[in-house]
Amino acid sequence: MNFYENKTFTSSTEINLPNSIFENCTFSNFTSDEIIFSEISFTNCLFQNVKLLLSQFHNCKLHDVKFEDCQLVGIDFSKIDKLIIDFNFSDSKLESCNFSSLDLSGADFKRCLMRNCDFINSKLIGSHFENTELSRVIFHQADLRKADFSSAIGYKINPLQNNIKGAKFSLPEAINLLDYFDIELN
Repeated sequence: MNFYENKTFTSSTEINLPNSIFENCTFSNFTSDEIIFSEISFTNCLFQNVKLLLSQFHNCKLHDVKFEDCQLVGIDFSKIDKLIIDFNFSDSKLESCNFSSLDLSGADFKRCLMRNCDFINSKLIGSHFENTELSRVIFHQADLRKADFSSAIGYKINPLQNNIKGAKFSLPEAINLLDYFDIELN
């Protein structure tokens, strides 16, 4: 097992090590296609200006991990270790990512562009989607209690299939919640 602490990595080849532990590390300014992270623990780590395309996080631990100014495409986060999940996104683009069946309560998605992402059977209690665009994002059987969508745009959330009790929404976007009720507004 390899242990890394307080290091900065600028190449994905330095971190593609199965069974490694990274604490207080920064990963910055690199692009990687189809990298496989397997059995890796990331604690209090920052991914900054990183582009990951079709990469995999198999049974990885993500605890207090921040993604800033990143582009993440085709990442199946549902494959991470589900015991402790704590990660946040800011100023990032997330496309075709899967967050299904994860407990992401309290997660932050700030100033992000999210397209074609899935939150199926996800727990997002108290999560924040601050100034985030949610284009073709699927929320199905998701627990969105007390989630904050007040500055989010583009969301389509079916209130009949998701728990939205206490969630925050703002007009005019909140009108999208009525799309599922077969009613006419004048």
